[in-house]
Amino acid sequence: MSIDENDAKRVLDAVEEMRDEIVELERALIRFDSVNQPPWGNEGPCQDFVAKWMRELGLGVDCFTPDEVPGIQEDPAYLHGRDYTNRPNVVGTLKGIGGGRSLHLAAHADVVPIGKPEEWTVEPFGAAIIDGKIYGRGAVDDKDGLAAMLSALVAIRRAGYRLRGDLILSSYVDEEFAGGNGLLAIVRKGYRGDAAINCDGVGFLLWVANTGGGPFRVLIQSRVDAPYPTPAMRRVQAAYREALAALSQRWMAYWQHPLYPAGTPWILRREPIEVKDWEEGLEGWSWQNHGPACGVSGYVTTLPGQDRDRAKAEIIAAVEEAYAGCGCSSVYPPRVEWTYRFMDACEVSPDEPIVTTLSQAYQRVSGGTTQAIGGVRSDLYMLALHGGVPAVSFGVGDVLRGSGSAHEPNERIDIDGELIPYVKTLALAVMDWCGYG
Repeated sequence: MSIDENDAKRVLDAVEEMRDEIVELERALIRFDSVNQPPWGNEGPCQDFVAKWMRELGLGVDCFTPDEVPGIQEDPAYLHGRDYTNRPNVVGTLKGIGGGRSLHLAAHADVVPIGKPEEWTVEPFGAAIIDGKIYGRGAVDDKDGLAAMLSALVAIRRAGYRLRGDLILSSYVDEEFAGGNGLLAIVRKGYRGDAAINCDGVGFLLWVANTGGGPFRVLIQSRVDAPYPTPAMRRVQAAYREALAALSQRWMAYWQHPLYPAGTPWILRREPIEVKDWEEGLEGWSWQNHGPACGVSGYVTTLPGQDRDRAKAEIIAAVEEAYAGCGCSSVYPPRVEWTYRFMDACEVSPDEPIVTTLSQAYQRVSGGTTQAIGGVRSDLYMLALHGGVPAVSFGVGDVLRGSGSAHEPNERIDIDGELIPYVKTLALAVMDWCGYG
């Protein structure tokens, strides 16, 4: 690590002295109800707050909604159907003094809905502190990322240092529910850097890959009037299910991946394609105008090495071949519908310098080591694939352990065990990567 020991100590001491300010910034961000409920979202007030913070830090601030970026809606990676009224991205740029590398830190402002209020023991947007932990929706996904990247810059400045390379801080909208357009718009507008850190993840792990995929369903509808799904429809349904199960088994070869060793919990799925039968809305159908409907629905998980378009085409082909083999002319040909975005899987080499920089910063802060490994579906691919820069996702918390974790009731972050070490690690990584004087 190229940071002098005394310089590192000054920055780490600055973070310690800022402890109460960092806590209050995290709490202020949590108090914004920036829930994403597609196609709408409520990030606007939170983004106004972030923009004000960036301006007070002297950054050049650019606020724009994803759909305002020229050409973005013709981009193959753009997800149509979202409403970006009062949902701006906020990008702050600090020009360096020269002679260093540029770095992009990104965190998302939107959060998932609170779910069932009765499952919370605290006010979801109250930011209460209990036993050294801050509670609230977004505490670890991803208001901590916003608080940490802003606080890291403040600490560097208070320690008396200036960065040599440019620093880009972006607060992006519409990450949840496979949105993706927020960060896509940022990189398409040219905010990239020589490397990037997506301040979103779990357990101080270095996620150098993300899984892809998304939900889908196949509609099965009869050409013949009937009060219930016909035997022919049931044969087609069974054929689809068997064909997709066979395709899933062929895809298992992709799951022998070095960044996703056997048993990796963040795959979050038992197999590449999981399907189930469905039957909906039959009571409300008019049999004078429609035949009965049923189908199969499922979730696809892809790993690095699988092309998104090819994977989708293979699913469609499997369903079409199954239909052709049934000989059920009384059933309409299949229609495959993608419920949300089908996300790209991506990977970055664990040997990239930015990965080493973050690893060394974390070791200096914690005295321990972290691991470069594959992570869950995230917007990392927007930086790595569409931004074209070496990128890593790095965050705290645990998305997999029930109450208290991201997306769950009583979401929380440990102040001294997670939030403060997170700020320290980012501050040292920024100094090491960008250089300082």
